[in-house]
Amino acid sequence: MIAIWRKEVKSYFSGMSGYIMIAFLLAAVGFLFKYLNLQNGVPKFEYTLAQASILLLLFIPLLTMRSFSEERRQKTDLLLYSLPISLRQVILGKYFALLTIVAIPCAVMGLYPLILRLFGEVSLTNAYTALFAFFLLCAACIAIGLFLSTLTDNQMIAAMLTFAVLLCAYLMSVFADMISSASLINAICFAVLALLISLIAYVMTKNYLVSYILFAVLAVMIAALYLLKPEIFEGSFSAVLSALSLFDRMTYFFNEVFDLTAVFYYLSVSGIFLFLSVQSAEKRRWS
Repeated sequence: MIAIWRKEVKSYFSGMSGYIMIAFLLAAVGFLFKYLNLQNGVPKFEYTLAQASILLLLFIPLLTMRSFSEERRQKTDLLLYSLPISLRQVILGKYFALLTIVAIPCAVMGLYPLILRLFGEVSLTNAYTALFAFFLLCAACIAIGLFLSTLTDNQMIAAMLTFAVLLCAYLMSVFADMISSASLINAICFAVLALLISLIAYVMTKNYLVSYILFAVLAVMIAALYLLKPEIFEGSFSAVLSALSLFDRMTYFFNEVFDLTAVFYYLSVSGIFLFLSVQSAEKRRWS
């Protein structure tokens, strides 16, 4: 795993891509820091990070798009399968390399609260807690992007898929407010979600039968619940969207609350998508 991590980090810094990604994030957050904290006198670095979270919609797709899709395009992923290490170690090596690229600008951002403290009273505890949460959010988004990169051999498709998924995650609370609380509407939304899950299952397995059976089972369960107890669907899909909102979890840290459930959630999202990445790579290995 360390060898894969070293190779990936070296590949980012042997060219300009690693430097460009780090410079982009530092420049964007630096601009927000200068505008919000220095020019407008906002004493909380957390607000800068709150605004900076939208940058991940562009930063993460560009960072992760080549992580596996480029290997597939050049057929060098076949070499990875012949290495005397497991695919889990390969995925983790790539993942930690991507985290390293993010950790560097986050470490530099750690200086911003100290700079801000020169001009007045600043809660360093709150600032660094928010920075920790920002890093966990990046880690979860990277895991999502890495998984989507394993599904295609085209970098641009991987980037667009990651952007679309992260945009939906960013707007999840907005979608939750837009959806009616009516039972039928929520049941239909769950059916659409079941269809999306089945499509993902097909992309990963290339097996129509598995995806059909999965969708049929989920659809029957939804229909049975709606017929037997329709009231449980009232506002349920909106509640699920709110509970799963990736970016909204950050607000707890910005409001000076260290939310352990949010930490667990980010770690769980990272773990789930890393697991899916391994399964997707395994399927490619034997296809």
